Amino acid sequence: MEKPLPINIEPFETLRRRFSEAVKNSYDTLKIAANPKDRPGQKPEHVFDFDDGIRLIISRDRFNEKEVLHFSGSVLPGYPIETGLPPRLYLAKFLGECTEKITKLSGCRTSDVKLVAITQEKGIPHWIVELSNLN
Repeated sequence: MEKPLPINIEPFETLRRRFSEAVKNSYDTLKIAANPKDRPGQKPEHVFDFDDGIRLIISRDRFNEKEVLHFSGSVLPGYPIETGLPPRLYLAKFLGECTEKITKLSGCRTSDVKLVAITQEKGIPHWIVELSNLN
């Protein structure tokens, strides 16, 4: 597996301006599965690092014959947003903060953000937003 891209924290307004570029082109999820080094997380235009230590990977994906916006979230090394919280509360806080960032970047409503998976290996959450739900 490829190494993550270096940390590049940017102000929210810069990230907001970059959003349209991240979702301009569509990725075929089957091709990405066959060749993971071409995944969006390896391309700087899809990597959004926030000053609170949350990293979102944002792309437009073709999934089951449908195009959706795809978001995955992680915590950058050295940013302990979970300090002092029990694991369950940390998870709830992290998922909530990621969902808030997704709505602010995309312009969709919170109810439009669907948590579709959390990977078993690394615990990475994945969300989708249907294109019809964008402003």
